[in-house]
Amino acid sequence: MCAHLASLTSLCHWTAAQDTESKLRNYLHENSSVISDSSLVYAEFLTQLARAQALQHKFTDAHASLDQAKAIVSKVESENTSGENQDQLSVSQARRVRVRHLLETGRLLHLEGSNSAAVTPFRMVTQLCRLGLPDDESLSPFLLDAVHMLAIVDPEPSAQFMWNNKAIGICNKSTNPETRAWLASVLNNQGWCFFEAGEYDAALDMFKQALDTRTQRGDAATDIAVARWSVARCLRAMGDYETALQIQLELSADSAAVCEERAHLYRAIGGNDALVRESAAKAIALFKEDEVSPQRLAALRAL
Repeated sequence: MCAHLASLTSLCHWTAAQDTESKLRNYLHENSSVISDSSLVYAEFLTQLARAQALQHKFTDAHASLDQAKAIVSKVESENTSGENQDQLSVSQARRVRVRHLLETGRLLHLEGSNSAAVTPFRMVTQLCRLGLPDDESLSPFLLDAVHMLAIVDPEPSAQFMWNNKAIGICNKSTNPETRAWLASVLNNQGWCFFEAGEYDAALDMFKQALDTRTQRGDAATDIAVARWSVARCLRAMGDYETALQIQLELSADSAAVCEERAHLYRAIGGNDALVRESAAKAIALFKEDEVSPQRLAALRAL
């Protein structure tokens, strides 16, 4: 089972959902002689297949995959409870698959635009994970995932702050490297919550902590660059245009978001209309249609 789950992790790349779906299907087909379509391993693969489908907005297919996974895990749970299947897969393994099923159910509802409905499965994940923790630290990444998603789907700003704080606490307390690796991301999420609330000093503190975490850990240069961009964006909101521009000039000019910030900062500082127009035009050209709001594009054109 462990070998298949390691393969499952390596096959999943959520920025390439279509490719991930194809790889998962191929893996299940190639290993059909050892992975029964009634097994928990198969069900766990189905949960991640559903995630890949949902990211492609293939919502009907995603629901079907999750329904199939639910049927499998429900049957195993029933047999474990009745004592008919004690020699097969353990209760803890069934709990893990149930957790992943609920996680992807919540994520699917979120992607469909039903944030209020997504709250319940994510809360159920937190309850199930806490039943297994601290004895089973392998559940902590799923607990963190659910808490981080609750910070996204909960409509109340105060609740979003609370969930992000819980996520930061989970990262700091966990002994699981996979969970601890989330720390910079959840610090960044909390930073944007503060930013949207206009609490720029608190936001800057979160962004700087996220940057320090990524730098100390030796994260990918692209991730560190994003963290530096967030610090600079917050500095612009605070009126420290010169420092913000210095950071943005050290980042890649091939980034639409960097060029966007440069344009706004050149305009705020004044005295160089040519650089404003050049940066704004480059940002507009680099932005992909689905990655920027009409309001941001309009603001760039107005420069």
